[in-house]
Parts: sequence; structure tokens; C-alpha cells
Amino acid sequence: MDVNEFFDNLEIEDKDRERAEKYIISKGLFFHLQIKRKLLAWTKADSVKYSQVASYYRYDKRIRMVLYKYIAYLEEYYRAAILDAYFDNTDQNFWIPEIKSKLDKNEKLDSVLEGLGFKELIKQMKRMPDAIKQKCDFVGRKRLRENIFALKELRNAVMHNKFLLMYRGFAMCYLSNGKQGASLRDNILNLISFLPEDVGKKCKQDIDKCAEDKNTEQDTQWDLPKQARVSLEQGGKRRQKRLSRQKVN
Repeated sequence: MDVNEFFDNLEIEDKDRERAEKYIISKGLFFHLQIKRKLLAWTKADSVKYSQVASYYRYDKRIRMVLYKYIAYLEEYYRAAILDAYFDNTDQNFWIPEIKSKLDKNEKLDSVLEGLGFKELIKQMKRMPDAIKQKCDFVGRKRLRENIFALKELRNAVMHNKFLLMYRGFAMCYLSNGKQGASLRDNILNLISFLPEDVGKKCKQDIDKCAEDKNTEQDTQWDLPKQARVSLEQGGKRRQKRLSRQKVN
């Protein structure tokens, strides 16, 4: 790969040239070229603006940071639900081997849960009594197994800093509106469905805000292409209706 390939057919202001060269060194030429090629595919013009390339990259990072926050919340939520119910009552037969072996060595449940990976935490959640599963919305869900797997794959992509807007490793998930998909949007909606209702609404709002202009005078102009935006509006409305029906029932 040649860095000159990136600057060919690129509309860039002089003040952004040095900034772009630094970002290419720190973030890599490969993704800058990939973004540029994607933007070229969205336009009939022979060139693209650097401001759009930079905005696309920053938009992806914003989404990643939001998802990190809410995935971390979900892990803490599950650990807290288990810990609050069984901290002083660990003599149970539903513990997974990874937990039981440490409890048998007189380790405290809080320490054991803190050291548990997300995969094992989910495995333990599926073995919890109905009261805990009900609290964490693990009861009465369709395609729970597939959606949990998709949730784990999204979590791995976020934690490993994958470029989410171009990532093709998301798993298939099944949404409340009966549709299925493996896009970033589908997987974000799947994550939201596992969060408590008020937290899920806040997650959606934070994702929507990722597309807003938050730049300072020192930043490259915010110029996010409309095709790049991850819109959750339709899915968010449908989820609210589903939750409303659940309350009525």
C-alpha cells in the first residue's frame, strides 16, 4: 500500500494535511483506504472529501465507546443480580464448574464473579433460578440462544476494537419485530433488548448522539455521510411498543 494512493482524488484542506498524515501513522493506512473506497462507492464524483473520511472514522470510534459502556453495564448488572441474591447463600447446586471450584476453595462470591469472563457469566445466568432470570429478562424470550451468541460476538468485536462500521463478523440475531439480521444496527438493537428498559432508551439516545457535530475549532470539519449513520429509530419504536404490551399483560 502506498500512502499517495490515499491522497489521490482526495479533497483535503491544507490545514488537515498534516493531521491526516499523523492519523495514517497512528491508525493505519489500510482503514483509511477502505473508508475512502466505501465513500467513493456512495458518490458519482471522482473524489471524496477528507472531512468525510475523518468523520466516518470518528463516528465508528464514538459508537464503539458507547457500546463498551453499555456492555460493561450489562456485565455489572448480571454480576450484581447474582451477588445480591446469593452472597451469603452460596451452597447451591446451580453453579457452573468455573464458579463451584473456587467456592469450594473458600473464595468469596464477589471475587469469583469479578474474575469471570463474559462467556462464563452468561452460562451462569442461564442456570440461575427463575427469579434472577426474570429480573434480567432471560425468561420468555424467543431465540434466546442465538441472541445471546450474537451478544457475545458483538461484545468481542467491541472489546477487540474492531472497526464496527465495516466489520462482517457479527452473528445473526432475531429482533422483536420478527425480523432477523447480522448488521451492526441489528446487533445494537439486540444489545438494547437485554438492557433494562430505561437503560436501553439511554443507550439508543447515546448511539443517536454519535452522529452529532461535537467538534472544536481545532478538529477537522464534521461531515458524516448520511449513508454511514446507524439509525435505530424504527427498531426503537417497535421495542417500546413490545415493552408496553408486556406491561399491560
